[in-house]
Formats: sequence, structure tokens, C-alpha cells
Amino acid sequence: AVARTPVEGQVRVQLPIITQSEE
Repeated sequence: AVARTPVEGQVRVQLPIITQSEE
């Protein structure tokens, strides 16, 4: 469970970054 927390955090941070790059 602890390992999943950091993984999800990184994925969520990358998602918004990719969206801004497309714009």
C-alpha cells in the first residue's frame, strides 16, 4: 500500500504535465 501511494502521486503529476505540453 505504501509503495502504491508514491506511484500514484508520480502518475498524477505526469498527467497534468502532459496536458500542458499538448496545449
